[in-house]
Amino acid sequence: MKQIAEGRAPDQQDKHFRQVFIYTLRAQALDRKLEPFELGRILYHLFKRRGFLSNRKSALRKDEDLGQIKGAIKQLTDRIGIAGCRTLGEYLARIDPEEERIRRRWLGREMVEDEFLRIWEVQARYHPAILTEGLFQAIRKAALWQLPLRNQKNLIGFCELEPDCRRAPWASLEAQRFRCLQKVNDLTVIPKGETARSLSPEERAKLLLALDVQGDMKFSTVRKLLGLPRDSVFNLEAGGEKNLPGNRIVSKLTRVFGERLASFSEADLLRVIEDLRSIEKESALEKRGRTAWGLDQEQADAFSRLSLEPRYCSLSRKAIRRLLPEMEAGVPFATAKKNAYPERSAALRFSLLPPLGEVLPELRNPAVHRVLSELRKVVNALIRRHGRPEYIRVELARDLRRSRFERERMSRVNRIREKERDHARHRIKKEARVQNPSRADIDKVLLAEECAWTCPYTGRHFGMHDLISPSPNMDIEHILPLSRSLDDSFGNKTLCDVQENRNRKGKQTPWEAYGGEPERYAEILARVGRFAGDPKAVSAKLRRFKATDEDLGTLEQAAGRLLTDTRYATRLAARYLGGLYGDDEGVRVQTCSGQITAIIRSSLGLNAVLGADVKNREDHRHHAVDAVAMSLASPAIVKALSDAARDRELHGKRGYGRISEPWAGFIDAVCEKIDPVLASPRVNRKARGQLHEETLYGRVQVEGEDCFVVRKPLQTLSAKQTANSLSIYDIIDPRLRQVVVDAWEASGRQDPKKLFAVENNLPVLTGGNGRRMRVKCVRVRKAISPEPLGEPVRFVNLGSNHHIEVFEISKGKKRQWTGRLVTLHEAARRANNGTAMVDRTSPEDFGKFLFSLTQGEVIRVPAEDGLEAFFRVRTVYMRSSRGLYIDCSPLNDARLKAEIRKGRQWIEFSLNKLREMGATKVSLTPLGEVRAAHD
Repeated sequence: MKQIAEGRAPDQQDKHFRQVFIYTLRAQALDRKLEPFELGRILYHLFKRRGFLSNRKSALRKDEDLGQIKGAIKQLTDRIGIAGCRTLGEYLARIDPEEERIRRRWLGREMVEDEFLRIWEVQARYHPAILTEGLFQAIRKAALWQLPLRNQKNLIGFCELEPDCRRAPWASLEAQRFRCLQKVNDLTVIPKGETARSLSPEERAKLLLALDVQGDMKFSTVRKLLGLPRDSVFNLEAGGEKNLPGNRIVSKLTRVFGERLASFSEADLLRVIEDLRSIEKESALEKRGRTAWGLDQEQADAFSRLSLEPRYCSLSRKAIRRLLPEMEAGVPFATAKKNAYPERSAALRFSLLPPLGEVLPELRNPAVHRVLSELRKVVNALIRRHGRPEYIRVELARDLRRSRFERERMSRVNRIREKERDHARHRIKKEARVQNPSRADIDKVLLAEECAWTCPYTGRHFGMHDLISPSPNMDIEHILPLSRSLDDSFGNKTLCDVQENRNRKGKQTPWEAYGGEPERYAEILARVGRFAGDPKAVSAKLRRFKATDEDLGTLEQAAGRLLTDTRYATRLAARYLGGLYGDDEGVRVQTCSGQITAIIRSSLGLNAVLGADVKNREDHRHHAVDAVAMSLASPAIVKALSDAARDRELHGKRGYGRISEPWAGFIDAVCEKIDPVLASPRVNRKARGQLHEETLYGRVQVEGEDCFVVRKPLQTLSAKQTANSLSIYDIIDPRLRQVVVDAWEASGRQDPKKLFAVENNLPVLTGGNGRRMRVKCVRVRKAISPEPLGEPVRFVNLGSNHHIEVFEISKGKKRQWTGRLVTLHEAARRANNGTAMVDRTSPEDFGKFLFSLTQGEVIRVPAEDGLEAFFRVRTVYMRSSRGLYIDCSPLNDARLKAEIRKGRQWIEFSLNKLREMGATKVSLTPLGEVRAAHD
């Protein structure tokens, strides 16, 4: 292999040889005899990255786009042909890794399979006794065969009108027609300055015909089709919808079959749809299009790429077929449903909320299921105590009707964003030759225009090829790491050079990665300050670049996902609660927006109840204050506020009118009721979670004593010896430790995490044979006592603790509390063995069992003034020298743990301290009533 590295420096020779050796071996396998071990090595390498196999039904990852994947594979195939190479390996062997990256390419499964067949054919001539036909078939099946998708029919929800029937797929003619009729029958047109009217029979027929052929239509197209004035508005359009949905199946098939589709019978259409839904491989569907449907090659290729609408309708085919006759005649869905299912219209009435499975069997969202289950506990407890409420109000996660100014402003912003995305899309098509840019591609261009095509971290300028290509040199990078902030918005994204992102920025905040270099950090912030775009958005992005550890700790967790769940949960909650009232559901269960609650709370001064000018989210009792505000949010109040907003806008004012107090002394009465309220935490005693850390430790002997070591890259070590970090001084091998320390000293004692992140800075160790090797990873001593698990034995550090079992022991007249700490691993073992998770039996020296404490449970402590203090258990742990401890926070404190610690409200109790204070364990009912815990 000497010719590979000819003309290069020794250190470059080794690196280059390692990168291209295996590809060179794959190329040589086509022409010369390989030793069996060489053949095994290249087959392992070949199948380890066996390439992308197009599957029409499998979902892509979030950052993948099917058109981009196929385009990259075709581009690579063309390059292989132009280079005159026989296989993928031969092409990759000719690439100079110093000039072009070998990895990070989209490979097609056909490329890998073709190379395997060629190599096997050649090498079988040299090894006929080894490379038999049986071995060939076994290897081919094991390496290239792909398991078909599992049938998931059992997960399809049930129809709300026909409970025994599964929901109909949107990829069916009945569901498409049902949705189209539902929208058109509900459609009304609002001419400017006139009252709303329904569509005439002629307009309705004309629109349905167009929707059946063309598919989705913009409302501007609908106006043009029906000859309506441009300033007229449709009710669905005013509600925020962008398009009128049509028959998406027929519109797609028309693009393939053309005018022939009109001659297809209903049976033919059903067979075509079944082909599209059942055939997974594009090649098989392309062949089916040619042989069964008489398509030419171009049409068959287009047919194989068709994908029908996923997901399912809320109704079954049986219910849809029962509703369609009336809906075809123009009857709205609600009326047709009432006529076809009168027994369903007469809603059941429950004395208490039944289990969710009886009312909402189709519910699949686990987060929403949890929300509604907790709602059931609270509502049923209220009914048992006070009887059925006269009215129930549910707060919706949607805004109050916005003013005309706000609507126009948001509309302008949305139009500007759409134009920017369209401009970026056209630019990608023109400059990058990508015909179907993905959302990620468009985001890349928008981010590039924002930062003026300059990497904010390195200052390096880049172009479109660096941005969008099979091997891009720029990454979309989250400013605040996604794993820690859960912020996937455009405002938390920028671009970063690939190598900089891999080797330096990584999963750190800008401050963590560059805060130790003030000059470079200032240059980065200056580049961000010059970003183009809305000044408010640029300022918000700059704040993210400046965010320190404290700022990151206060971010809202999973805000986008939780908001989505709240909206869905609120709609289902109103439906669930309606079962308490039967036919009066629509009157008794009312909804209002969160903005309404905020307006009423602010107008009445209810924020002062918890001692703040604004909503105090640091106290769980703010939910009780919201409940007071919601109780006043009658439909009359909501309408009055909305009208006041409109009237004040006409007079050039902002805000809403004031609300008078329901009675004199209202605020004092609310304070009196809110002050003793206790939040009832949900206690999770299940043994679920990470049972132990992922790291496996090795046991070695040093100077006759056992110690535990872990293998770590040098750039993860620290120069400081602390309890929570691994230090370069903890390297177990004395020679390696000395070499690393010397390299660190020679660098002027730079931060090892930054020093050893650069390959040329890695220390060099000379072996016994004179060979020089760069030190990348070392074994480091870890001061822990891990537990042995499994066979063969592996040592792991057990994860979190599950609970503590508290006992009272007596020594003469002196009483003491002691405890037994139970890890999550031990609790899970007990549960799996069918034994009690809390062991109440104690050894002789432990004495009498009192209670157990786990995260979320409540402790009551008598206070000197006769009042009682309540604390929520946050953590139980063992201090090696001081025994068992329990970390608590005030029960009503709603802040994150980091914020509570910062505010010095985090309280550490030893067991005997709790005994001296007279503490007891209590439980709280869903209504916040205190009960003794009978452990």
